[in-house]
Amino acid sequence: MWSLFSSTSNKEHLVAVFDIGSGSIGGAIVSLNSEEEESIPKIVASTRLNIESKSYLDMDFEAFTKDMLSTLEQTASALFNLKKGAPQEIFCMLASPWYDSEIRNIKESNLKKVGLDKNRIDLLTKEELTKLDKEYNQKYKADKDKRVVIEQYVSSFILDGRTEANPLSKKARNIEMDLVVSVSPKEIIKKIKEEIKKSFSTEKVDFMSFSSASYLAVRDNFVISKDTYFLVDISGQTTDITAIDRGFIKSFKSFSFGRKNIFRYLTNKLGLDTREARNFFNLHNDNNLTTNLKNKIDPEISFLKTTWFKKFKQKIEEIKDEGVKTSKTFFVTADDDVKKWFGKVIEESEKDETLIDSYKGVNIIILDGSEFLRSYYPKNCRLDPFLAIATLALTKKKIKAYGKN
Repeated sequence: MWSLFSSTSNKEHLVAVFDIGSGSIGGAIVSLNSEEEESIPKIVASTRLNIESKSYLDMDFEAFTKDMLSTLEQTASALFNLKKGAPQEIFCMLASPWYDSEIRNIKESNLKKVGLDKNRIDLLTKEELTKLDKEYNQKYKADKDKRVVIEQYVSSFILDGRTEANPLSKKARNIEMDLVVSVSPKEIIKKIKEEIKKSFSTEKVDFMSFSSASYLAVRDNFVISKDTYFLVDISGQTTDITAIDRGFIKSFKSFSFGRKNIFRYLTNKLGLDTREARNFFNLHNDNNLTTNLKNKIDPEISFLKTTWFKKFKQKIEEIKDEGVKTSKTFFVTADDDVKKWFGKVIEESEKDETLIDSYKGVNIIILDGSEFLRSYYPKNCRLDPFLAIATLALTKKKIKAYGKN
């Protein structure tokens, strides 16, 4: 259970959860029952603050990082001031651009069949992580650029050419494993811990990527284990795509275009302030613009739609080139004011044969709480789907493609 439960006589175990994105940072106090492994955690308090930054527009990552850390400090302080108890542990879910994920393909050939057990899996994983460490040390020579692994897990196994969902104790000459590894700049991880510690003194801080957290949310709540599907996360500044094939993570892709790009473009192009840009965007979506405004704004939003979809299609094509078949199913996470717009853009992709091949129509599922996330919140509480997904991930064992999950 992610080593969440320390020795305590109290049933209630509090965890401070942070969703660290590129557009905003959310924080929550989550209550778990330490004596009931299958109990549903409850979000007892939450808050969210926008990252007010122009640095990302200038591609000044260092300045943007400072803005993120400042917002994180404010979020942690606001959460502390809600006075909902002292958490024993901290759990951080990172979105782009605060982490990178990749899939490392591990292969081992033997003269005769060998049994696959946890020790062999751990040994092969350790050897691959050693290679990865050497590669990153050569690539990132400056101390400020050093990377640290925040999570790693085996996504899939192929034994003698056959995919195996439960490979333990089976024998094979040729063993192939896909190892998912997520890394973050070491200095950023250190500073995240420092900012949180200003409000919460606990030493235990765990990290997870949003792609892994959303994978868990979908895997454990939808019956689609035999299908290919895409997880699409549209944050403030980026769009991340994770491809899942027969229940296994097969590819990660990302490009720069998120929610804030829409409002920034409308602000600069039409001479609006941010509030006006958001209002006009919402009026466009509701088809409530006057004729004059429609003639002025619709072409710009059409340009944004074309620009985003072109980038999106390119990444899907890259995934196809890696041998992953296309899909008509997309699970989308995005902020309330843009989720329907992005969902509609993807939905219209059914006209694009390159994107979905022979499928007729697409299936867009917005992970906004209507299916299962509401259960983590008390009644009459505003739902924050990103914090709810992080809370769901809290209760899951380390992601594995073998044994019981």
